[in-house]
Amino acid sequence: MAESYGNQAELGGLFRGLGWGTSNMDTRFANSASYVPRSDVFISSKVWATNLGSVGAALDLTLQETGLEYLDLYMIHWPVPLRSVGLVSSSLKKV
Repeated sequence: MAESYGNQAELGGLFRGLGWGTSNMDTRFANSASYVPRSDVFISSKVWATNLGSVGAALDLTLQETGLEYLDLYMIHWPVPLRSVGLVSSSLKKV
């Protein structure tokens, strides 16, 4: 999942239904033979490149929308800034 896909809140409903990250676990799932504990599932998400200056806030929003207490992996969605960062002329080799 990723914040730019716009599916975090929807997935959060699924996660909350499983009782992941909440203290009010739905015991229908926890006692089911098909129940999978959160610790057995690897969940990753991505921060969008325009939010690289506020990664902590973006992660907080992801956790809030999904209802999860943690992610197993948090990546940069597109590891290139989407704004000009300029060139440092002293680092360019003159020919």
